[in-house]
Amino acid sequence: AGVAVAALAAVLVPRRTGGRSPGPLPPGATEAPHLAVGAGERVAWTRSAATGGVPAVVLVAGIGVTAVAGVVGRQWWVLGLSLALAILAAAMFSVTVTVDERGLTVRGRFGRPRLHTSLDRIARASTVTVRPVRDFGGWGYRVAALGPLKGTRGYVLRGGEALLVELTDGGRAIVTVDDAGTAAALLNALLERRFGGV
Repeated sequence: AGVAVAALAAVLVPRRTGGRSPGPLPPGATEAPHLAVGAGERVAWTRSAATGGVPAVVLVAGIGVTAVAGVVGRQWWVLGLSLALAILAAAMFSVTVTVDERGLTVRGRFGRPRLHTSLDRIARASTVTVRPVRDFGGWGYRVAALGPLKGTRGYVLRGGEALLVELTDGGRAIVTVDDAGTAAALLNALLERRFGGV
């Protein structure tokens, strides 16, 4: 049943095709301000982003309940499961976002998972305000199935400002991070320097 539901979800996620020129911005997205970058100048932008608030409390509570159940029931494999969940949560719910001449890189706390989008695959960057439950159905690595961001995939670790990257194949990637406007402006400046325009 689980495999059937996953296969159905994979079929329903929209696939986009297109060229380097992106279409209009999705509803709610904001064009990034222009950032001047010199021809020989080396630039990079990096920020950390982590899940906080209600999702973090629910996650910690879930891991804690699993650990207590393992100890009380003397089911040591359950305790091992809670340890594995804690390591997975630490890896998935805290990322470092980097923008440089190579493109956009999102890396987990332990170096994995790692998502890299090279500059030649990026058509344009902008910012958008994300509401995790409404737009993506929750927190973590997500794919939007409904709404204005339908088909967008990426890391939704909290609500608020997010970096939205439109790809040359028509797809979109997102990561919620503070100062997303600067990251988008730098990506657009790097695109302009390398390809002569966004």
